[in-house]
Amino acid sequence: MKWGGFKIKIFRNKKSFLIILITFLIGIYLASFFPSVKPVDSRNTSYQIEHHSPPSVIIEPGSSVEVSSYIVFHDDDTPKNYYAKNGSTGAIDYSGTNASQIIQNVMDALTSGRTWREKVVLKGSFEINTTIIVPSHTEIVIYGMLRLADAAVQHILTLDHVEDVKIVGGKLDGNKESFGEAALYTHVRPISTNSSSRIIIEYIEIVDSVEDGIYGLYLNDSIINRCNITNSFEAGLAILGGSRNIITHCHFENNSDPAVATDGLRIVGQVTAIAENNLIFSNSFKNNIDYDLELAQYTQDNYVLFNTFLSTTNTGFINEDGSNIIKNNPEYVTENSGTTTVANNGWFAHELATTPTAVTLTPMNATYDGVAVVSSWVDINSTHVQVGLYWANSTAITDQLMVSWYAEG
Repeated sequence: MKWGGFKIKIFRNKKSFLIILITFLIGIYLASFFPSVKPVDSRNTSYQIEHHSPPSVIIEPGSSVEVSSYIVFHDDDTPKNYYAKNGSTGAIDYSGTNASQIIQNVMDALTSGRTWREKVVLKGSFEINTTIIVPSHTEIVIYGMLRLADAAVQHILTLDHVEDVKIVGGKLDGNKESFGEAALYTHVRPISTNSSSRIIIEYIEIVDSVEDGIYGLYLNDSIINRCNITNSFEAGLAILGGSRNIITHCHFENNSDPAVATDGLRIVGQVTAIAENNLIFSNSFKNNIDYDLELAQYTQDNYVLFNTFLSTTNTGFINEDGSNIIKNNPEYVTENSGTTTVANNGWFAHELATTPTAVTLTPMNATYDGVAVVSSWVDINSTHVQVGLYWANSTAITDQLMVSWYAEG
């Protein structure tokens, strides 16, 4: 018989049907006599659980979790019990009530000297009281949240002198409220990197950082993609002396406390480490203090393209080096052109977001009263350009003439 496109086999022999049904029921009955087997931590008895079995973890075939070196998860007890499941053997290699220790055990257990990236999956909500030191060639996938323990003077994730690390997904909570006034002089961050390269940080929500949401000291050749960074006590993202990084499709909002007045995104170089050739592309900024985006001293040849500035509470953007390239950012006009009618020493509004670094003026009249006309700018400020208008013999033209202009900031 067919039903819904599927073939259904009907047992015409009632005896055969009864035998199959009875066998099935007996199987269920016998299964109730076999207790579940409790995994034993054979390598680290100091974190062994005496009276708890780990909850089952559902793994979809073909999913990214299935190919992980380790999966770290927890039960719902108080306090929580954390388990690290070996992706190759299925055994629980580490367990205990200290999330930081279990995760660090996993990081330390990854293949020594590897040149490929090993994956660790974190599923659930983890309280971090000691920084997680992430080694090179590691991928961390977060399904849930890592939250800094109350007033813990620790970074959540530390990447020092490493390469080829990828951190994906989830939420990092810096728990800044627990520090109170101490946040003014406490230097801890959800992600802190030092002298590292080829780091990928993407699809992460970072909130309530005690200092910067992401800190990159001498961070090079890295990608920060589609992160939402809000309510940091200092900058949402700070890169110091880093080059060839890509920051794209991120959102920075309400970062920096008035007491410190930094920025949503801040890039600054040093005499010995110029911050250059970074691409800041298609991000959005809103109501960060002091600026949404700052390219500070010792920066050059950085590209700021197609970003959106939505702030109503700050001046938006500051660029302290004229060699940086800022173009096509809605709400932050860096190029403009038009025509104006003006006499010698007259002014017109350029409507740029900053003081122009280059202005081109072209008289619409090649001659006036039979004499060639020459124009140039006399003065420039943050809102206007002053025009010099002369005959070729250097006599000022006091009549108003039409001038075509182009200004670039």
